[in-house]
Amino acid sequence: MAVRGRHHHIMYVGIKGEVMGQGYRAGGKEAGQHALKVLNRPAECNDYADVRAGKFFRLLLSKTGKLFFSGQNKKSTVGNAIQLNDCVEEFKDVTDIFTQIDSEDKIISCDGGKHFLVVCTAKGRIFASGTGLYHSIDDDIRTNEEA
Repeated sequence: MAVRGRHHHIMYVGIKGEVMGQGYRAGGKEAGQHALKVLNRPAECNDYADVRAGKFFRLLLSKTGKLFFSGQNKKSTVGNAIQLNDCVEEFKDVTDIFTQIDSEDKIISCDGGKHFLVVCTAKGRIFASGTGLYHSIDDDIRTNEEA
């Protein structure tokens, strides 16, 4: 079981693995979006290693290294895996946005903030996404080939 909260929303994972969300930010501001509801997820979205909440989204990381996203893709938080500014209530696999992760590696930790995601891999590599974060990092450290 786990619970995570950020800004105006909370995500709960129940003892049977069901995922529930409450609060308006991750689900949009429309009427009724703040109410507690079960969030749909694909069958492979289970056996969680990490559960996180950003300002506008929720993340689930499976023990196999798959990263699942639910919420609003503001400022390309998940690149073009989801249409810019669209809101998805069900969890979508967004693992492939980190194209530099090779087949011998996997995501072991994740987190996010207002308009960005950051992940750490088993090989100790760090990857991030989102235009807000991209524009706040100097050109000379956006990519480090020493890994």
